[in-house]
Amino acid sequence: MKLHYRILWFEDNAEYVKDDFEPDITAYLDSFGFQVSIDWRESRSGTTKYDLYDLIITDLNLAGNHKANNHGGVLLKEIRDHRVYTEILFYSGSPEMLTKELNRIGPIERVSLYAGRGTGLLDKIKQVIFLTIRKVQSVNNARGLVIAETIDIESKMLEVVDAFLSRNLDVVPREVKIKRLQSFLKEKIKFLEKQARAVADCDPEKMDAFCKQKFLTASDSLRLFLGCVSETIRSLKEEEKLGNKSKVLDAGNRRTRLEAIFAEMKTVEGEIISLRNSLAHVREEQKSDGSIVLKNRKQDGAEFIFDDKWCVKVRKDLRRHSQNLVELSSLL
Repeated sequence: MKLHYRILWFEDNAEYVKDDFEPDITAYLDSFGFQVSIDWRESRSGTTKYDLYDLIITDLNLAGNHKANNHGGVLLKEIRDHRVYTEILFYSGSPEMLTKELNRIGPIERVSLYAGRGTGLLDKIKQVIFLTIRKVQSVNNARGLVIAETIDIESKMLEVVDAFLSRNLDVVPREVKIKRLQSFLKEKIKFLEKQARAVADCDPEKMDAFCKQKFLTASDSLRLFLGCVSETIRSLKEEEKLGNKSKVLDAGNRRTRLEAIFAEMKTVEGEIISLRNSLAHVREEQKSDGSIVLKNRKQDGAEFIFDDKWCVKVRKDLRRHSQNLVELSSLL
């Protein structure tokens, strides 16, 4: 399970097909929380890394010639010879040609065929997309996605902190930035000193509590990040009071957007970081109705249901926070 869903589509009349299909496919995948990219090709010319894609869609015979080099069977052989087992959907306006090709190549795993175009083809594409999502939607894949994306989000937060500290001195003075960083470090030192005192007598119970504490973690990055954004918002408010009309308008627009993103980013701890920590300690249990429940072994057995709805929410939360960080970096 990942955030980016990639489709490779071979079609020699791409402009027509693109307008009819791409908006609906993008909206469909968006509803599952995915970012979408469709790579349109008119032929197989050039080198293609097929394993980079989640789905390959192709007109059975691009050139309209059964003997042409673009023939679907040749494409299939080329892909499978490279030991790539991406899901493939062949389509054709000619049911006869489709039947002939099906008989020629025989049943092959992860290959679907559809005779026709229009709404029927769109429905078939959605069915295959749903199938590909369900095949990789496991607890282990979800754990891998959340861990990878949390690392990426933390990296982006630190990039924002770096941007805050290294540019826009006209908005936030250097001494204010230094004070913000000092404040964070003093808070961290105070926390560490408290932990050192707590374990001074080697009390086993206190040692256990100590081992569960966070030190320089994603939560630290988030706290430092939020402090930098908060300081920028405060400085922009001051600029609105003192600046000329054009500056006031620019500062007001930036502040409004920063405040909206700031409010959303405050949920990163609960929606992303805590979730990442929980997934590291869950065990799967299957109920009598077949549903999968994840129980946290370290949080008094707290549990949540692992289903399509949960996976969609996780992907959408990760995508939203990642996109907010990209936008926020440009606003500092």
